Amino acid sequence: SGPAKWTTTCILGDAQRRMDSMPIRIHASPGLTPMQIGMRARNLSQALGRDGRRLDLIVVDHLGKIRPSDRYAGNRTTELGEITGAMKDLARELDCSVMVLCQLNRQTEQRENKRPTLGDLRESGRIEEDADNVLLLYRPSYYEERTKHDGESTLDRMARIAEVERDMEIIVAKQRQGRTGLAEAWCDMRCNVIQGRGR
Repeated sequence: SGPAKWTTTCILGDAQRRMDSMPIRIHASPGLTPMQIGMRARNLSQALGRDGRRLDLIVVDHLGKIRPSDRYAGNRTTELGEITGAMKDLARELDCSVMVLCQLNRQTEQRENKRPTLGDLRESGRIEEDADNVLLLYRPSYYEERTKHDGESTLDRMARIAEVERDMEIIVAKQRQGRTGLAEAWCDMRCNVIQGRGR
């Protein structure tokens, strides 16, 4: 276990050094308002600019964790519009991409075809309206692991899951200036790795 532990430590140490050299900043504060997110993004953009770099991407994880102002308290549709509108304005102001993650509702689990659609986004109306692009992810193995077939042996079940374990579909459900469609990807969820598959 000694050499294996040393190797793992070296790999993690190397990964940490590489991450430290990348211009990636993580703000783990939950419940930020759109104004607070904007303020932090502007500060980071200015700091990167002083080093001759630029802010290319803001990732917000996730939409439901953003705290709206009290202006429209109690009206969730209007609150959501305030948030999505603010994120779109921020993208324009800083000339960068803003990716906002969003949960799906549970309707997909009630259908035979589990692939998500635009209507499966929680409170989808304002998201569809404001987003330039909407990408939906579908992993067959997620549902295969939760499906039991009558008379299926453990080995058959494991083989069925393994067959699609690395498969992911990226469904381009909306693209304001391009085509919609589907892209196939390879994934390893244990390592959080996603790679496109060439056709």
